[in-house]
Amino acid sequence: MEKMKEEMKTGVVCGCVSLVLEGFRFLSPPLHLLLLGQVPRNTMAETEKPTDLNKLLEQFRRRASEAEDRLSRLEATVTKEKDAYEEEYSKKISKLESELEHSKSELAAEHKKAGELAAENAKLKYRMTHLVQAVKEADLKLEGKGA
Repeated sequence: MEKMKEEMKTGVVCGCVSLVLEGFRFLSPPLHLLLLGQVPRNTMAETEKPTDLNKLLEQFRRRASEAEDRLSRLEATVTKEKDAYEEEYSKKISKLESELEHSKSELAAEHKKAGELAAENAKLKYRMTHLVQAVKEADLKLEGKGA
């Protein structure tokens, strides 16, 4: 074991794999201690009893269940906020659409009124033209009689 520790310090283990002592933090603690010679070999087998695995699985399942519960609460919150957001903006969109329809109807009424005024204006110009022509003809007749 002493030789293995020395090889680990130099970075050479069994001449084929280069390991550095700092890299052992990524190994499981029992293996790490086993390589350093601080844990007897039979201790590792004892820690892998089925009851320990069942406890680990039970803890894992409990944490997974808690995570699923948190996730479902978050999803519910997001859905609720999304619904409120959509409702708020659908109201705003409805309001804008009604204002747009109102503006369109006002614009159509203004166009209709402008068309009616243009037609009336054309009629009045036509009447004025004929009245002016009638006045000129009357003036010519008066001048012809007076001369």
